[in-house]
Amino acid sequence: MPDPIRVLVVDDHASVRAGLLALLAREPGIEPVGGAATAAEAHDLWLGGARADVVVIDQHLPDENGLSLCLWLKSGRRPPAVVLYATSAGEELALPAIVAGADAVVSRTADPTGLGAVVRAVGAGERHLPPLPAQVAGGAGEALAPDDLPILGMLRHAVSPDEIAATLSIAPGELAIRRWAMLEVLTAPPVVPAAPRLRRSVQAMRTLSSPAATTSPGWS
Repeated sequence: MPDPIRVLVVDDHASVRAGLLALLAREPGIEPVGGAATAAEAHDLWLGGARADVVVIDQHLPDENGLSLCLWLKSGRRPPAVVLYATSAGEELALPAIVAGADAVVSRTADPTGLGAVVRAVGAGERHLPPLPAQVAGGAGEALAPDDLPILGMLRHAVSPDEIAATLSIAPGELAIRRWAMLEVLTAPPVVPAAPRLRRSVQAMRTLSSPAATTSPGWS
């Protein structure tokens, strides 16, 4: 009999967190291993040795965007599968979810009983992400730096970070920095055209202080 899929839930609403943990506990082949109310709490739990095969993350946490926590988890060793529990699972989240490394996006308004099936799917290596219309993908080229577009293309096709770094002949830490910058650009409010390059430099400076370049800006 295969080992159960261990799941950690990160949601700042205590009732939602408890409800999801209870729901997943009733699912065959799934074992909830705990919950966290904030990104910082999840960060500390992970560094303290807590491990899960799948992490379900609320998109809007009080101290950090759930996408940032997702990317932090995905930038470490033995990363878990991540399900982003979002306000909406629409196309506007497609590119940010891809850059952050999310394996699935589930709408908070969807029937929660379907979460177990999604957890099992991502635990088996599948991805369930929003569709990416051509106009959305094309618009990314106007916001991102040109040298980030090959990274985006490979992430869209589920190429692993290690393989991306090797293909581009860059260090894994540099790739992590660039993904942080890409995520910040893709999730920022509309700004003047020159601002994305500025944000990219600021994000790089924030993350360079980490040897692995995997520190979320909210915790640096």
